[in-house]
Amino acid sequence: MPFIDVPDFDGTHTIDRTAIDKIPFNLKIEQPNWAKDVSLNTKQQGVISDLDVISQSIFNVLLTMKGERLFNLQFGANIFAHIFENTDSANTVRHDIYNSLTKYEPRIDLKLNDIKIAIDPERHSVSIELIYYIKLTREVGLWSETLYI
Repeated sequence: MPFIDVPDFDGTHTIDRTAIDKIPFNLKIEQPNWAKDVSLNTKQQGVISDLDVISQSIFNVLLTMKGERLFNLQFGANIFAHIFENTDSANTVRHDIYNSLTKYEPRIDLKLNDIKIAIDPERHSVSIELIYYIKLTREVGLWSETLYI
């Protein structure tokens, strides 16, 4: 019989099986040319190593607070939680940045001494500057940002 029953919210509906057989399931989806060009420029051996892409990834790691990503609660950094502590908050933030980036950005080499922190409590801001090396290409990257609370 060319009819099949399909369950839905109200019960079942009968649809014509021959109509389903006429749907072309062998569709070929082509990747647009611009996507091919981008992947050629940013990939080497299957790892994206473009400075802009890594810079954005660093931004994402540092601005994600731990506990914010539902299925990975340890992802991110706690930069803002340490800023107004009475302890050496710049050093604490430096260590937090180092630990987060070495764990969640495996494409870079980073040294603790290459992370510069300037906290300005009056402006409620923290300025971060870090120098890193891309492991695959040994390019030097500079990431600098002032974050306001």
